[in-house]
Parts: sequence; structure tokens; C-alpha cells
Amino acid sequence: MTFPAPGTDTSNVPSGEVSTHINARQNTAKWMSQSLLLLLAVAMVYGNTLWNGYTFDDRYVYDNNGMIRNWQNIGRLLDKSYFPLSGEASYRPFCTLTYFADATLWRGWHGGPHLTNVVLFGLIILAMFAVGIRVGFTGWSAFVGTLLFIVHPIHSEVVNSISFREDLLVTLFVLSGWLFYERGMSRSYGWLLVSLICYAGALFSKESGIVFLPCLFLLDALQKNVGKQYLNPKRVRFTLSALALSAIYLLVRFRLMVCDQALIVSWPANSLWKIMGSVIKIQSQYLMMLVWPVEQHVYYPESEYILPMGHHAWLGVLTFVIAGGLIVYYRRTRASVFALVWWLIAIAPMSNLIPIFNPMAERYLFLPSVGIFLWLGDEAWRWIRRGKWFPPMLVSTVLLLSATRTIMRNRDWQNDVILWTHESKSYPADLVVSINLMAAHQNAGRFAEALEKGKTILARINTENPPRRINMALFYTILAAAEMMAANSQEALTHFRMAEALLPSRADISYAIYRNIGVLLSSKGNPVTAMQYYDKAADIDPFQSDLHQHRASCLLQLGDIAGARRSWNTARGLNPQLPPFDKATD
Repeated sequence: MTFPAPGTDTSNVPSGEVSTHINARQNTAKWMSQSLLLLLAVAMVYGNTLWNGYTFDDRYVYDNNGMIRNWQNIGRLLDKSYFPLSGEASYRPFCTLTYFADATLWRGWHGGPHLTNVVLFGLIILAMFAVGIRVGFTGWSAFVGTLLFIVHPIHSEVVNSISFREDLLVTLFVLSGWLFYERGMSRSYGWLLVSLICYAGALFSKESGIVFLPCLFLLDALQKNVGKQYLNPKRVRFTLSALALSAIYLLVRFRLMVCDQALIVSWPANSLWKIMGSVIKIQSQYLMMLVWPVEQHVYYPESEYILPMGHHAWLGVLTFVIAGGLIVYYRRTRASVFALVWWLIAIAPMSNLIPIFNPMAERYLFLPSVGIFLWLGDEAWRWIRRGKWFPPMLVSTVLLLSATRTIMRNRDWQNDVILWTHESKSYPADLVVSINLMAAHQNAGRFAEALEKGKTILARINTENPPRRINMALFYTILAAAEMMAANSQEALTHFRMAEALLPSRADISYAIYRNIGVLLSSKGNPVTAMQYYDKAADIDPFQSDLHQHRASCLLQLGDIAGARRSWNTARGLNPQLPPFDKATD
């Protein structure tokens, strides 16, 4: 049915049809106004992220990533050179593809990729709102639930960190994929094809995209008019196509494109009790984060997710029991059942039943919490409609306090020094936090602070058994770099050699070790050996301009002017601001 054109005389149109036109217009206007309000909330809550710098793994996957600066390297996404060049330990090519686009679009503006994250978050908000309405929530209950999702501080990690963009992409593809699927079931097959493309995008953004199909079936089941149509040919063809796509992905991800340096994590002492106890503790902690989000962290030590249970975990279990009781009480609404099943499906890949290196992180809650917040919005709106002044005031207060906390949390992501200083206040004795703070000082050019922190950590390591999660090659590399900047070249070389003995390690660490040993050897008048290390570094990452500049300098020491010219021209190709070789050597 179409709307009558503005100004059309509807006097001869049946009154029922005119009423339908008017209601459709009113609903469209209402949806658009609500959507604009949601986007305004996104801008208000996350607008200050545009002034943040690079944090966490942003330097490896984006800021210092030479591969993404040239579209000619796009083929690297399809072979195993992807891992050392992308900074990723898992095969997530679609996410890396967005970094190519960012590098082209934003060039040197550090706010650009943050703006991309905010835009992606805004698209997720529109998709979440639309999904809520399509599966049966009222417009205002879906609006309130989506607004709660926007302002909740637990989501600040995903929006602030460029290197965690994969969680944004998976959520966007899962939600929009269902919307396209739902449209395709009543219209042409083209929409179903778009839905399958969304599924592929989710899979090749992050492994958790595998939940697309069960989430899709859950959303499908919530619709009132599906009935016995599950076996119709269109749905069967789509399901078989999605299963085939899943099989192809699993083959690529776990057989053909596996990182050689991927970390293998084992179950704790192969104990079923410890595994289930850890899962229960993690889920309880997650529930506490959602209910009482007064403190957020980018790092959680083992004490937070392995037995014994702490008081926070027991409080989480109690909250979980209360929430379960509420779900049983409200089972007649279907919304509570949807929230619980959605949570269980979406959290499954990160539940640590199959051990992962970081068993606990706030970003893991991004997709699972969609169902929770839609349900909370439904209950909040029902409560608001029953009350006079107290329910609206309480919900408004929760929204305001949550938004304020999120805006404040965004400021912690300005740079790594602020971020890891915040963590050190909560876990002052944790070596992982101390090493990351040391690295933050080093990257910020605060070499004296980095060196002082490194010496303190070294003294502890010499007297304690370092935890298994500490990457000692990384620690010695950062310590050696700080000593190098302090002109302690011999100590720097010693610690770089200690780091080299621990290889293989992460690609960026191996590159830094080889490159810096080459620099030190060249400065000590040993250009032959230095060139060997430069070549090893170039084998890992050939897209770093400064490496080719050092190679050119080293070749000049060896009297190879032609080779030096070639290396310098390669450097200029990566950094056009460099002067020509003849001018640089005058």
C-alpha cells in the first residue's frame, strides 16, 4: 500500500483506507523521530572519543601498520602473510579491510578511525531499534531498551578501541542480516542474498559471527505469523546456503588460515569442576557488570575468573538467581525468554568452555547484551506507563547516570598512559598491568619513566616466578628500547639478545627485536651483521619506511651505493615526504 501524495483529495477514498494511510504516515514519522533521537544520544555520549589517541592494540593493527596504507596490498588478506602484516593473531580480513578504508579516508587524522567506530555504533543502534520493533516490541519499549544500550558504560571499550572494531562489525552484520532475511522471506531472493553476505561479513570479522544462524532462528521464532512455515522452500534454501557458508568458513579459519604463532590455551588441569566453576564465575561477574557498572577494566587478572569464588562472584550468582526468578515470573511476555536465549547463544563462543587466551573482557558482552537491553526496555516502558511520576524519574536518572559514567570512561581511552595508570590503581601488584604501563610510557616518549618501571619489574621477575600470561620477549624488548633511548647501548643489546632467544613471538615483537639489533650493530661498526638483522625484519614487515632508511645507511657503510639508492627509493615509496637519495646523501 502506498501513501497518497501530499495535497491529494481523499474525499472519494474509503474512510478505512484513508485511516490506514494516516496511521502509516504517523508510524513512519514516529519511527524517524525516535531514530534521530537515538542517533543524537550516540553523538552526545560518544562524541568525545574523536579526541582520543591510539590505545591497546591500535598501534599494531592501524597506526604503525604499513600494509593498510596502500590498496595494492589488498591481496595480502588472502594468504598467510596476513598475520604478521595485519597485527592480528586470528583471521579477520573484513575488519582489516575497514582499516584500509580508514587509512585512505582519514590519512593522518587520529580522530578518523574513532569516527568510523561511532558511525558503526550508530548503524548498530538503528538496526537494534528496527529489530526490536520487527520482533514484536512496541516502538517506545524498543526505544527505551536501545537507549539503555547506548548509555551503558560496558560498551565503551568496543566503541573506543579501534582494534576491537570486530565486535562492532559482528553485531551490525548479525542484526542487519536478520532484517534483510526477514524482508527476503516476503519479497525477492535478492534480499536473502544480501543476508548471506552479511553472514559472511560477520564470520570474517570475528569467530563469534558463527552465532548468526541460531540468533536468526530465535528472532524468526518471535514473530507471530511464522507458524508452520519453517519448511517452506525459501527458508530451507537459505538455511542450507548458510550451513554451506559456515562449513567453508570453518575450513578456512581452522585449517587453511591459522596463525603459526597462535596461542594454544588448555583447560585448567583438565578438571571439569574447574572449567564449570570458571564459567559460572565469569557469567556471574558479567551479570554484575551489567547491573552495577561502576568500574570498567581493559584487563582482568586470573583471580577474576578462576576458582575460588570471590564475594563479587557470589553476589553475581545471587543476582543471576534473582534474574532467573524474574524471567520465570515474566515468562508470559516472551521478551524475557528471548533475552535469556539470546544471551546464551551469543555468549557461547566466549564462555570459555573452549578455553580462550583472554577468558574475560567487557567487549564480549556487546552482542549478547542486545537481547537483555531490549527486554529491560520493554519492562521499563511497562512500568513507566503504570506509574505517574516515580517510574519516569527513576528511569531518567538511570539513563543520566549511565551516560555520565560512559562519557567519563571515554576519557580513560585518551592514551595508553591514562588507560594503564587507571588499571594500575586497581591491580597495583599485577605484572601484566605493570608491563603494559611501561610500554605506554615508552610509546609516549617518556623513556625515563619506562626505564625506571622496567628495572622495578626486572627485579621482581628475578625473585618471583612470572605468571604464564606474561610475554617475556615483549618485556625484554620494551626494556631494551628504553635503554636504547637512554643511550645505554650495551645494556640494550644484551636485553634485545635475551628477547631474541625467546623467539618466535608475536610478529610485531619479532620485527622490533630484529630491527633494533640491526640499528645497534650498525652503530657499533658491524654493518654486515646488521644487514642480516634488517633482512629478517624486512621478511616480517617490508612496509616500514624507517627500516629501509636504516638499510640504505648500512649499505652506504658497506660501499654499496646502488643498493643504498634502491633501499632509499623503497623508503620514499612508503613515505613520499623523504627527500631524493642524492639530496639526502649530500
